[in-house]
Amino acid sequence: MIAASALGFVVAVTFGTFDLWAYENVGVFYDYQAQSLLAGRLDVPDEAIRDEAFVVGGRYYGYFGPTPAILRLPFAWAGVPPGHLTKVFMLGYFVGLLWVSYQLLAMATSALRRDPQALPSVWAITVLLGSAGLGSTAFFLGARPMMYHEAVACGLTFALVSAWCSLRQLSSPAPRWWLLALLCGVLAAHARATCGLFALTLLGLVAGWQWVRGVHPHGGPAAVGWLDRPRRLALAIGLLAVGGALSLSGLAYLKFGTFDTAPFQYSRPYADPARYARVDGRKFHLVNVPWGTYSYFGRLNCRLEPRFPYFFAGGREPPRTFSRAKIDLADWLVPVPYAMPGLFALATAGALIALLRFRAARLPLLLVWLAAAPMTLLLVAFIAIAQRYSGDLCPWLIASAIFGVAALDSLSGVGGRLLRVAFSILALVGILITSALVFEYQAFWGPAMPESIHRHHEALRQRIDGFLCPPSP
Repeated sequence: MIAASALGFVVAVTFGTFDLWAYENVGVFYDYQAQSLLAGRLDVPDEAIRDEAFVVGGRYYGYFGPTPAILRLPFAWAGVPPGHLTKVFMLGYFVGLLWVSYQLLAMATSALRRDPQALPSVWAITVLLGSAGLGSTAFFLGARPMMYHEAVACGLTFALVSAWCSLRQLSSPAPRWWLLALLCGVLAAHARATCGLFALTLLGLVAGWQWVRGVHPHGGPAAVGWLDRPRRLALAIGLLAVGGALSLSGLAYLKFGTFDTAPFQYSRPYADPARYARVDGRKFHLVNVPWGTYSYFGRLNCRLEPRFPYFFAGGREPPRTFSRAKIDLADWLVPVPYAMPGLFALATAGALIALLRFRAARLPLLLVWLAAAPMTLLLVAFIAIAQRYSGDLCPWLIASAIFGVAALDSLSGVGGRLLRVAFSILALVGILITSALVFEYQAFWGPAMPESIHRHHEALRQRIDGFLCPPSP
């Protein structure tokens, strides 16, 4: 399943050419940033960031975190020219996401069956990896190999690895789990802040639970007093998680001279006074929460049409208006329940089944959902929406869905079989919908898309429509 999903991602990210090394003009930022890091600098050349630059003291900076650039350091040292690595790294993030999704599923299966040797069935693996991979925004990000999409892809993968380590720490305490959870959580935060916030919040909650219960983070004897070593260690883990989140502001200070991670007063896009005033110079507003919640979870912003790819972004009815919201960008966005029906159903209805039937699922599910709250609040309070931003929700959805899949996999009888069939259909529908969104993005509304891709996709659409619905003689 991982190989088949990776093949589908390669087709998308290379526009069907299978050339992962082709130059990509909107994927050069992290290559230049890696070169700057090797030279001991945080700024980049103007051509690396252009219209998205933050200009401070005549130097050009990006608001993007350095994690993807850090991963490129060996290539920068070897002299690999900019523009050739984005597709390769995005494929790596996608495969890493699938791998850790399987590890999470295996962990959940063992926990719910109370058998360390228990393994998920072929059905469980197929449904989870199909929903988490080709049926989610993780696959949609491959529609355009550019820095915006790579930031989300990198962040959600490291966040999911961190979540896996945190949940392993919860069930089988060992030093390596909390250290890996912290490291990957910080890397996630410095790729995509919202993804990292979920990961570090989950780690902090696990540390807090172990502190309350006196559980030894190294698997040793439980604490007796409030100042015993197990509780001191758990407290240290929690504080390090907080420090990991605050490191974003520390890096911002080194770049911008302020703890604001994206100070609009230095931003080229917000040099326009009207645009700056429209959002009061700030990224987040509580008055945006109703609008953001409606946009990500409620609005039926999609439609079916009798032409390939049949599923399209954009609803038939006008959206609700939120007069108080301070909006800078309202990009195309199909809400999560419609864009990822399989993953969303597994993370909600499936997780509810696990919660009601399996005691072992209750604590980790509670912590996962609590950890999602701060990240989701920031997402819906933000001044912009876009399809790629829904990728921030994928680590939470996958970490919740694993318990839903494991629970469904354990159900017997006719009811269990019917539920598995229903969730299988939703997973398949999710794959078809995400594939349609990838095609639509590349064919119609993706920014900076080469004209040759538009022509190719339009010709392909016409051939498919002509084959399936030939004109009457």
